[in-house]
Amino acid sequence: NDSLRAAKSALAVYFIDKEKYFDFHYSALRHKGGFSDESILDIVKSIGIGENDFNNSMKNKADKIEQMINGSKLLVREL
Repeated sequence: NDSLRAAKSALAVYFIDKEKYFDFHYSALRHKGGFSDESILDIVKSIGIGENDFNNSMKNKADKIEQMINGSKLLVREL
């Protein structure tokens, strides 16, 4: 779903540049419409992250990103 795609993308950005995580977050909040792969890449590029760096982070940090997402889901269930 779109929100999960955006959350994973935000974490991929975080692993590239922690400061740009918030830039991504705020840009995503201003975004109109759904989060397709193309719109995510547009946001990523607009905050100064290269497409290759982003794709590498999504691939190389996939396990860590999934672990963080699952940890958040578990925390929500416990609340």
